[in-house]
Amino acid sequence: MGTKKIWNNVLRMLLAMFGLNLFTACYGPAPYVPHMSLTGKVESEDGKPIANIRYSCAGEEVDRRTSSDGEFFYSRSCDASSVPETITLKFVDTDGPDNGGEFEEKTVTVNLKEQASKPVPMVVKMSLKK
Repeated sequence: MGTKKIWNNVLRMLLAMFGLNLFTACYGPAPYVPHMSLTGKVESEDGKPIANIRYSCAGEEVDRRTSSDGEFFYSRSCDASSVPETITLKFVDTDGPDNGGEFEEKTVTVNLKEQASKPVPMVVKMSLKK
């Protein structure tokens, strides 16, 4: 590599660093936004994964569904001043017998501090409707 090419690369790197520093100086560093996430699996009482179960946190209207393996992932950003200690997730069977039976609605309250200390996937057991 020639000397001219090396100096061109050094100049590009310095300009990029200057531009980043100028942006930070004008707008400040990006604010810290707390983030929480939960992973888990929804199963029938006999341990079979349940696909297409709708799950949501209280007050949210987002349509999230479990995968074909019954797995779910819940994630959201929180206001730095109000990170919740617990959240309540609701699991609802919306397709009836198509996923192995008609399951009763299940509500699970999760302690986020406990979940953070042992980050293992949750297992949510759902019962068939009687």
